[in-house]
Amino acid sequence: DWLPVNAAAGTIWLWVKPDGSAASGARSPFGSYDGTNRCGLEQKITDQWTFTIGATTFNTTLNADLNAWQLLRCTWDGVNLKVYKNAEPVQSTPSAGTASTRDLMLGCWDWNGAPIFQYWNGWIGDCGVINRAMTNDEAASMYAKMRSTYGL
Repeated sequence: DWLPVNAAAGTIWLWVKPDGSAASGARSPFGSYDGTNRCGLEQKITDQWTFTIGATTFNTTLNADLNAWQLLRCTWDGVNLKVYKNAEPVQSTPSAGTASTRDLMLGCWDWNGAPIFQYWNGWIGDCGVINRAMTNDEAASMYAKMRSTYGL
């Protein structure tokens, strides 16, 4: 499936549950590359999350909670890339460039029209893209709703 993206600024959020370690190779719940810019999320072989927007790859210290549901949110505005987990702000870094202009492919990376690698091994319970930064109050409300929906 595909999600449209606003290249200049936005928020991507996912309610995900990784099924085990990515020690044998990185896995991506979503990703897109348009030939110039990228936009994606990866569970790296260290089982930490990496977000990529434009030319910025942000290797976070956020652990992928294996076999557990978690809400991940990434916002960008052309200046900063901010990462949140379970509605709490966690890390930020300066960003360069804009997101890929191609729609995001769910379940792997779309590499300029070819879904080629890093297939996701886990669950995606819900996801979305909005063309602005989601507020912390909105994220807290969403996290509470997701926990209730999934009986956590």
